[in-house]
Amino acid sequence: TSDLINDARFRPMVEKFAQTLPAHLDSLEQAMKVRDLNAVAEQAHWLKGTAGTVGFNDFMEPASELQKLAESGQHEPALDRVTVIRDLCERIDLSCAAEMN
Repeated sequence: TSDLINDARFRPMVEKFAQTLPAHLDSLEQAMKVRDLNAVAEQAHWLKGTAGTVGFNDFMEPASELQKLAESGQHEPALDRVTVIRDLCERIDLSCAAEMN
């Protein structure tokens, strides 16, 4: 869950992040498939910053690691980070927000 889910000012941003994240991850995985490490690094950078902004801090470390791996051309180790990020995405829980509405 997001650290900011219960803050009425941030809740819309948290929800939008959760809604758009799967499409970003699809793009990230497609970039990995074609070994476009520049695109991988860009997506990882976006994820690191945006996830942190909306309180999903668990994404920040694997996204930062993925960005560094992509920038240094390490495709195979980057695959593990993508798997971690996908797992985090699938575990997002916005039920706290739903209870408040």
